[in-house]
Amino acid sequence: MLPSEREVSRDGFTATWRVPYLARTQSQISVLEDWGPSGLYSDAVGVGLVEPVDLYGLMERALKYGVMFIGVTFMTVFLLEVLSPRRIHIVQYCLVGLELLMFFVLLLALAERIGFGAAYASAAGATGLVVSAFVGVALESVRKAAIAAVSFAVTFGLLYAVLTLEDFALLAGAIVGFLALSAVLFATRKVDWSGTGRSPQPAIANSVP
Repeated sequence: MLPSEREVSRDGFTATWRVPYLARTQSQISVLEDWGPSGLYSDAVGVGLVEPVDLYGLMERALKYGVMFIGVTFMTVFLLEVLSPRRIHIVQYCLVGLELLMFFVLLLALAERIGFGAAYASAAGATGLVVSAFVGVALESVRKAAIAAVSFAVTFGLLYAVLTLEDFALLAGAIVGFLALSAVLFATRKVDWSGTGRSPQPAIANSVP
């Protein structure tokens, strides 16, 4: 039941509740012998203070957006691979995925000790640094490693902003996902997916002894 009247100040709050008879579990007239002390306890009235977004609520929200977060990271690595002559094996993609899953485990373990904000910064920094370094080594390009680091920093920053929002988390997550997919759509517009633009290989004549 919400209070019918309330006044909130820096020192606390004062509230008044007016609960209709039909909304109460108590009757208008009760006999104590028929009611007993247990009835008093079961119909007790109190006030509970709820924290809108606590630690485990933030973790649950982070897991819900985990699919989108991992997908954006995979798309970043895939785009850098497509634009590079080097190739990344499917096993290495799986290892990158496991590294991203460890981000959530590391986040929860650190958040219980040092708080969510510091834990997020530590886990995101470590994960982004490792994956960016891997991209640079696998593709043999410092430039692509820097691009991956900036992309991961933006992704982690947007994810943190979405997690800390109370009322517009779903809207912000939907907008971020839409913009990320649109960016990939236009970034790959010149990629020859079907291979029709490749020059034909010259035929090698078989020599007959």
